[in-house]
Amino acid sequence: MPSARVTTLMAALVLLGTGYLFFFEGQSESTAQHRQGEGRVLRLSADEVRRIKIRRDAWTSAVLERVDAHGFRLVEPTEGPADAAAVQKLLSELEFLKSHGRLAGADEAGRVSYGLRPARLEVDLEVGEGREVRVSLGSAPPVGGGVYLAVEGEADVHVVSKHVLEAASELLDRSVGAPPPEAAQKEEAR
Repeated sequence: MPSARVTTLMAALVLLGTGYLFFFEGQSESTAQHRQGEGRVLRLSADEVRRIKIRRDAWTSAVLERVDAHGFRLVEPTEGPADAAAVQKLLSELEFLKSHGRLAGADEAGRVSYGLRPARLEVDLEVGEGREVRVSLGSAPPVGGGVYLAVEGEADVHVVSKHVLEAASELLDRSVGAPPPEAAQKEEAR
């Protein structure tokens, strides 16, 4: 039969082990969560995004602000409801955006050649409490169906799926009142 001293020691070890698991392991990512995030360019959740600004040039931009857990409202260039499907499509593309190639330490001349200075399209996000993320989308690389992308404050340039550029362009066009690209193509064909 174990003595009181051994029982107390074992209880203390169990208590310490439980405390460790609660305080340290509960705060870190699980292996599955970590694998899910591997290769992602932006570490954000669509639910955290509070404000979106999309800018094509000095004359074409739109600002959308979250009104509740499920929706955004257009506040610039006019006020009104935002296209919920287009907003969700862009946020989903950004949340799960994967890098298909990374160009390490691109200098200013490189960014110009990638179509990032000036950018083809810029997306500014306010995420959570005051964290801001600016994504610049540039031209298409010579091989593949992607586009160059730079995150402000990071030295690397990524090659990502062109779907993020398409989603941002669609949301911007719907927000400023321009016909979506497919409608404009049909109109030109007539």
